[in-house]
Amino acid sequence: HPAARVSLGRDAGTVALISTRAVDESMADQAAFEATLDEVSTREVVLFMLGTQPVSIAGVSAGPYTSPVAGGSDTDGMLAMPRGDEIRLDGRPYHGVGDTVFSLQDSRGLISLNWAGGVAQLALLDSLGVPANERADYLAVLEDYQDEDDLKHLNGAERDEYVRAGLPGPANRPLATPIELRRVLRWRDLIANMTDDELLERMTIARVPDLNINSAPKSILALLPGLDAHSAQRIVDHRETTPFTSVHAARTLFNLAVMEEDVLSLFPSNSGNLMMWNRTSGARTLLHWTQSTFPDGRPPWRIDYEIRLPRHAEPEPQEIETTATDLLGRKAPPE
Repeated sequence: HPAARVSLGRDAGTVALISTRAVDESMADQAAFEATLDEVSTREVVLFMLGTQPVSIAGVSAGPYTSPVAGGSDTDGMLAMPRGDEIRLDGRPYHGVGDTVFSLQDSRGLISLNWAGGVAQLALLDSLGVPANERADYLAVLEDYQDEDDLKHLNGAERDEYVRAGLPGPANRPLATPIELRRVLRWRDLIANMTDDELLERMTIARVPDLNINSAPKSILALLPGLDAHSAQRIVDHRETTPFTSVHAARTLFNLAVMEEDVLSLFPSNSGNLMMWNRTSGARTLLHWTQSTFPDGRPPWRIDYEIRLPRHAEPEPQEIETTATDLLGRKAPPE
């Protein structure tokens, strides 16, 4: 019967459409699972390397482990001279497991929010347009937010000021993440136009009073007295092939303003940001890690915080192959 044939045809079409959608959804679920597995695998491998591999002024070694004692080097695992197989800690992207891309940023290359004063903080306030005569006030407000007492610094802010502004009182502890800066009086207005990405990529909670010129991004280097975007790029280009081994040499070569001796550093800290994303789709994951030693057999690192961030609107930078390890699925080239 013609009507029956039409009905059967429609039913068959509906079944085919449902089947196609089911297959598409199944494939999407499988792809999402594989992407998550790649990210988790990359995370665990990179954290393991950070906790076990030697570290030099260039970054963390990706090659076969060599005991610092056996090699006659420093016994704390911090090797001064690079071996040439390092994963850099300056935020550049690397190929991880599967389709995961990752980058590592040393905390000492960022601006510390949990350290009173400092050239980097003052330079940050300058870049945000804060007049010179008001910068100490911002630092006083930040210190009042963090210190344990209720004594207000000159031009600072304690609980009464927060109550009048209709805000929760100060935490009386160091900031847990850079995003928490949005809860601090005066600062919250100052950074209102900054995205979470910008806060996380420029600032750190690690209590590091100095700045590592071998890992600081160009945008941070450009804040230092005597430097601009052009000279900061020259520093980045220089350390690409020859990491700095002397702060004095860097000052001489690039006309860095005279600062206290301990303001600049050459070595990475024991913490930083690990950023991961899938090369084709999905959000990005940023976690802040700190190396530590636990007596109960836990891993020699802790995760201070983990944040999901939207994918950049612009294309992601081309990742750099890891060249000296098979832990990430990329074997070293033949010698």
